[in-house]
Amino acid sequence: MKQFINKSFPYVAKWALVVSFALLIPQTGHSQDTIAHRFSFSAAAGLGYNRFHGVFWSAELPYIPGVTDGLNTTGLGYSPKIMRVFEADILYRLNDNRYLGLTFAQHTSVGVLNVTRPSVLVDAIVAFTNFKYYNKFQHFGIEYREEFIPRLHFGVGLSYFVENRSSIYLWGIDPIAVTFRGMQQRLDQLALSASLAYYFPVNYYFQIGIRTKGFLTVQHGLLALTLTPVLKFSF
Repeated sequence: MKQFINKSFPYVAKWALVVSFALLIPQTGHSQDTIAHRFSFSAAAGLGYNRFHGVFWSAELPYIPGVTDGLNTTGLGYSPKIMRVFEADILYRLNDNRYLGLTFAQHTSVGVLNVTRPSVLVDAIVAFTNFKYYNKFQHFGIEYREEFIPRLHFGVGLSYFVENRSSIYLWGIDPIAVTFRGMQQRLDQLALSASLAYYFPVNYYFQIGIRTKGFLTVQHGLLALTLTPVLKFSF
């Protein structure tokens, strides 16, 4: 039952966000007449700082004096600090300077291993040659934004994130086992976000800007900081 809930919750969360967005849209005919662009869509891509420090490899070995000293957790690769960022959102304009909408963000950190390590327990050598390992966080959320100074927008949001991370573990002694482990999703994978963006109008429909955004999670604390150029289309 727990496994079923963990697998189905991300999909339920996505649809719940869609329904919440639909219910929160105010049906005010007067404001509809006075605002030219009721919706906006934006996309952004850039770089960010990865605060998460995940270990790609670790050795879970029993204690053997003089053999496994200091090898209970041996990291071969850690999550790279610089990550690739992609963001997209669709917002509904509540009035002249307030917005509410759905957001998506993906953070990807990729590292490359070129490492050769002998085993401390068996007569073998483990080698990685141009081996790519990654951490990926996908955030599905809802966000409120306000233009509190002309062209300067501040936003706060709540998201559920899906974490994908590749990792390898050694454990046991006779025989020794190698486990390739993926992440198991949890119900408390929630994140708060805060953003600050500045836009320059291009024409009646398009704006370009720069945006910085931070993500704070229940599990990992401060997870990431991003800085991206953004293209915004209003309609």
